[in-house]
Amino acid sequence: MFWDMVERNKISSTGIDSLKIQWAFVQDNGRRKLTHVLRVLEHNGEKISEPMDDEELTEKLHGFKKVKSKQKDLFDSSAA
Repeated sequence: MFWDMVERNKISSTGIDSLKIQWAFVQDNGRRKLTHVLRVLEHNGEKISEPMDDEELTEKLHGFKKVKSKQKDLFDSSAA
């Protein structure tokens, strides 16, 4: 959906864009590798699409495990 919108010129870049994404990765010895963006959820605060549900994730990833990140958002003001 995101790339279709880019191709139809429905999304334009401001040079510095903010993206909220749904992503997947392989974890090996506690380290992330083989990272893939599954969906762009927001672009510069504008909603683009809904995140994939568990059924879609299972089909796309052939099984998965959700991981809760303990890392704070780079722009989170409470991270200080």
